[in-house]
Amino acid sequence: AGGAAAATLGGHQNAVIQAVFSADGRSILTASGDGTARLWEADGGVETKVIGDWTGKIGGTARSPDGRSIVRPGPGNGAGVVDAGSGAQEMVLSGHSAPVTAATFSPDGRRILTGSKDGTARLWDAGTGREIAVMRGARAPIKAVAFNGDGSQAMVLSDTGTMRLYDVFATLRDLAAHAKTTLPRRLTWDQRRQFLLRLAVED
Repeated sequence: AGGAAAATLGGHQNAVIQAVFSADGRSILTASGDGTARLWEADGGVETKVIGDWTGKIGGTARSPDGRSIVRPGPGNGAGVVDAGSGAQEMVLSGHSAPVTAATFSPDGRRILTGSKDGTARLWDAGTGREIAVMRGARAPIKAVAFNGDGSQAMVLSDTGTMRLYDVFATLRDLAAHAKTTLPRRLTWDQRRQFLLRLAVED
């Protein structure tokens, strides 16, 4: 009460660059310039996990809605998806031509959106790590990416201060319509036939 701190999360050896609550509000993920990410209980601030070798731009860290996975920049120009429980790397999202600077999960946890210094945002299947679509047009390093509440729109903010809004479902429908006439043997659909799981779009 009265603005008093409920807990102090102490343990990092350098500046904390980012802090993210889990969807249920019970835990907190922090990422620091000391090269580690840490998980904490929100009630009392007890540290529960240290994940080392946290390379790349620390600020581009995100956690899945179910709390089981973490996406972070690196290694190289990719983004790593890490098991939040064990700290083990599950997959690498490879496709950007410059370091990843931002990442987020869709509200349903099925997709990951990343932004990069290469000026593109890319949509990935969170289960397989396959690239679904490339969102171009920024022509400047990406600073932040976000989904709206139902995951139907994606916002991309570039270094120039320009924000672009993409209709995710319309983009996927357009890609599907194009691919069905040009690349029919390379497609894999999910059970509802709404999303392509294997499609990389290039200029």
